[in-house]
Amino acid sequence: MTLKIGEVSHRSGLPSSTLRYYESIGLLDPPPRVSGRRVYNEAALDRLRVIALAQSVGFSLAQIGVLLDGFPAGTPASERWRASTRSKIEELEAQATDIERMLGLLRHLETDCRCTDLGECAAGWARKGT
Repeated sequence: MTLKIGEVSHRSGLPSSTLRYYESIGLLDPPPRVSGRRVYNEAALDRLRVIALAQSVGFSLAQIGVLLDGFPAGTPASERWRASTRSKIEELEAQATDIERMLGLLRHLETDCRCTDLGECAAGWARKGT
C-alpha cells in the first residue's frame, strides 16, 4: 500500500513539514516519487510510531537517530532499546534529583521564608550551597 504525504500526515498526527524535516535529517528515508509526489509505504508509519514513542520518553532527535540507525543491521529492537535507555535513565534520574532539590527550595520559600529582603534570601541559600 502506498500513501501520499497528506495521508501519512493525517495518520501520524504530524504536519507534512515535520515529515519533510525528518527526511532532511535522516530519520525517515526519502520516499520514492510518483509524478513528483512523495509516496510512502506502511513502514514509514511504523518508523514514525517508534519516533513518537522515543520522543514521549524524552529522547532527542539525535538519540532517536542512533536508536534507529546506529546499530548493525539485524540488531534486535530489544537490544537497541536496552543500549539506548541506559543513559536516558541516568539522565532522567539526575533531572529528578534536581527537581526534588528545586521543589524543596520552593516549598521552603512558600511556607517558611521570613526574609525581609530578596537579597538576604538569596545570600542565605548561597551560603547553604543549595
